[in-house]
Parts: sequence; C-alpha cells; structure tokens
Amino acid sequence: MPSKRLLAAALAAMVLFAGCSALPGGGSSPRDTTEASGTHDLAFYSHTGGAPYNGTLTVSRDGDVVEDVQLSGDGTGTYVDVASFDESGEYTVTVNTSLPDPGGETMHESFTVDGALGNDTVVTMNYQDPSVTTYRAGDDASGALVLDKRIPEPVEYSFRVTHEGERVVDTTVAREDTAPFEVTDLEGAGVYRVEVQGIEGDWTNRTLVLTDAGAKLGVHGGSPPDVVVYGPDENVPNDP
Repeated sequence: MPSKRLLAAALAAMVLFAGCSALPGGGSSPRDTTEASGTHDLAFYSHTGGAPYNGTLTVSRDGDVVEDVQLSGDGTGTYVDVASFDESGEYTVTVNTSLPDPGGETMHESFTVDGALGNDTVVTMNYQDPSVTTYRAGDDASGALVLDKRIPEPVEYSFRVTHEGERVVDTTVAREDTAPFEVTDLEGAGVYRVEVQGIEGDWTNRTLVLTDAGAKLGVHGGSPPDVVVYGPDENVPNDP
C-alpha cells in the first residue's frame, strides 16, 4: 500500500499486511491511512541500537494462531506490516526474539490488543522492552517537527527522521533567535525514529509513536538534545 503523507499525531510510546516478513535495515511497506479504514492494521518496528536479532511475532485469536511472522533485523531500524483485520475483537500478540530479556533469558512478551476497526496498532521494540500502542487511523491534520534551540547564535542542528521505516527528514538547520521554529511538517500518524545532533556533536535517538492528529515533536536544545511530544493544542515552549 502507498505511503501516507497527510495525517499527523502525538502521544509517544518508546521503545508490525498479512504474511509479510520483517525487512532488515529500515525496509518498509507503508500503509495508506489518509482516510479512516474499516480494518484494524498491525505493524512492527524495531531499532536495537545495532544489535542484530531474529525471532517470531505470533498473532492469535480465541486460542487459534492467525498470523506467524518471522522477524529479523540488523538493529538499525526494521519496519513491517504484519496483518490487517476486517473483524473487530481482541487478539493476542506474542514476540519472541534472540535478544536477552532483563532476567537473562531470551525475550518473550505477550500483549492483548483491542482490535477495534478504524484503529492501528504498532509493536515497537528497542534492545529490550517491546510495547504496543493503538491509535485512531485516518486523521488528516498535519503535525510538525519543531526546534527550540534556546540560544541566539545560528548554531547547526542535524536531523534524521524515519516514518514507518522510510526516511522522511535528513537536514541540517541553522537559524538565529531563540524562539522555537518549525523545521518541517510530519508525515502523519505512526512510528517515528528521530535522530538529532546537538551543538556539541551529541546525538539523541528516540523511537516514538504519534497518535493525535496535529501533534508536534519538540526538539529542545541541549547536550544531548531532548525530544518531547506536544499535543495539537500545545505550543512547543522555549526552555521548558
């Protein structure tokens, strides 16, 4: 399905189309959610800081397995559509990988998802701690990436941003004044990987799921920079 470019969102969660396998190194199969659908779509995204892995993602309903997807990644960003359901109802997502969990065993996590039609769910995974986020699909208000650099000199900040595994921002900005300003529009709802280099060369790397139409990703200058999600009715403050 084609990439979506019009909707936007907020509310972050840190760190998965039927039968597709995971694509290592930032591969993607973007979905079109410019209009609210009559389905419930499930996707997976992982960024493990360069630690390669393999594993499985299993979806079951009423005790029956309905999807069983092989996972693999090189640790630098993997996105894949997993399933699209046309019937509402709860389902269970189980993630098993070769990565260690905090207790020393390999990672094994299960989640119960409310599969309401018109919503999307994404499973996000960093080196450990997979989590799920569900949000309303089809909102068409665009959001923004906003920089609060805090100092008047036109120092440079570099940005690399992916949306559902696809690079959408790769730029360096330098601007005078201290007022927060918009760097670019956001692609829409879904999972983002935000990488920002600050004035001392330090990089901040965050995985966030945006869920509210018109939300903003606020990048606050510092060493390293900080990334904060703001709602559609909020302004990005200067030096919060």
